[in-house]
Amino acid sequence: MKATNYLAGLAAITMTFTGVAAPISAYADDISKSASIDYATYGNFVYIIKADKTAEIVEYNGTDENVVIPAEVNGYTVTGISGWSGKPTNSHPLGVITGAFKNNKTIKTVIIPDTVKYIDDESFYGCTALESVTFGNGVEEIGDYAFENCTSLSKVYIPVSVKKIGAEAFGYTFGSELTLNKNFSMTCAKDSASEKYAKENGITYDTYQVKIDELAVSGINGKEYTGKPVTQNIVIKNGNVVLDEGTDYTVTYSANTKVGTVEVTITGTGSYIGEIKSSFDILPAKQQIQKLETRFKGFFIDWAQKGSATGYEIQYATNSKFTSAKKVAITNNKTDKTTISKLSANKKYYVRVRSYTTVGGTKYYGAWSATKTVTTKK
Repeated sequence: MKATNYLAGLAAITMTFTGVAAPISAYADDISKSASIDYATYGNFVYIIKADKTAEIVEYNGTDENVVIPAEVNGYTVTGISGWSGKPTNSHPLGVITGAFKNNKTIKTVIIPDTVKYIDDESFYGCTALESVTFGNGVEEIGDYAFENCTSLSKVYIPVSVKKIGAEAFGYTFGSELTLNKNFSMTCAKDSASEKYAKENGITYDTYQVKIDELAVSGINGKEYTGKPVTQNIVIKNGNVVLDEGTDYTVTYSANTKVGTVEVTITGTGSYIGEIKSSFDILPAKQQIQKLETRFKGFFIDWAQKGSATGYEIQYATNSKFTSAKKVAITNNKTDKTTISKLSANKKYYVRVRSYTTVGGTKYYGAWSATKTVTTKK
């Protein structure tokens, strides 16, 4: 079983186009866009620069027992650990099938930064001294056999960010036959890819859930009235990973079809637990000036009538910044035109209008219309 998978991988890595081997990981797709790949070093690390200007660690030449993988090398963010690229040879221009840390017998602990998104196939295969792995909160994919034959690794904590775990990635030893390490266990996020992997492979595991109210939330802003339900483009991040609505959380709104304040409740599901309470205002729609005409020492203005409005405000000034502006309030929402008089003759005025709606004693103001100008008649 193992030999068949390995030979399939070997065949895949030798297929080339534009001078580049077919990428194994989905995250490595942008490598294929480059005509060539340059290898560089950073301390004991060998890395390549990908087409998206991020770095991938492809080899480690140190002898340290405790290794911290850098988040950045020579100004490039490290986003991956490769299992399929070594130094180039005559027969393999991109390198041979060898994990970046494969068969290292020295490393006991490794810390992987939040910037790393994927740990490719066989990256840590055969690291028999490895006892502890700390995964960053940005890891999304762990490839086939990534930690196979790591016989000293008895327990791992998998971050909730991980969406895919490959075949025999953890808990297996491959010698004359494939065996499951009975003393190995995993700590997995509830309903996650890691819990699924543990169940499918008969690995002992326990679960945890992340408190959603401790995460960064953005995208909740005031919006205009539309007459239809108003929702938000909510973004919730756990480290560098964006949560999926419907999978990781649900969103409910209070009355969100009328002008006023809307209550938002975000509820964690699956790997996430708890609630986030927030709110935003639905504001009257931005006004438009439909007609602006000069009058003797004044002007006539016609604006768009808004059925949701309680009233309107007209503002005018002799400068575009509306310094020392005058304001006229219209308290009847049916009124959509008026004449402003008793101004200076032959004077240029800047004019704008907005709607407001009163709800429970609170005034909600819409955005000002685009500014227009008019010069009064003599």
